Amino acid sequence: MMNQFDMEEIQKAILKVLSEDFSGVEITSVQVEDDISYEDDEILRVQVIFKGRAKDIKPSFLSHAIARVRPTLANHKLSAFPMMSFVSEHDAQLASCR
Repeated sequence: MMNQFDMEEIQKAILKVLSEDFSGVEITSVQVEDDISYEDDEILRVQVIFKGRAKDIKPSFLSHAIARVRPTLANHKLSAFPMMSFVSEHDAQLASCR
């Protein structure tokens, strides 16, 4: 498991690579949590918060996001597979009110 400093560094790195590579989508934050899958594999839960609506994100953005993030994780010596979810700011705010 990673410490808080590591998580903050990983969040910044993922935000940077996604923001640079996918300029058509404004990403406002990234939240990362390490976890273990039901098969006991290390995974990294990555929640990407973006401005706009879900239909504003092109399917190609979603399909390439994991491939773009994996080298960044490897540079930080992480082998955990990223399980990514994309949530609009509006939906994230609604969820936080519950």
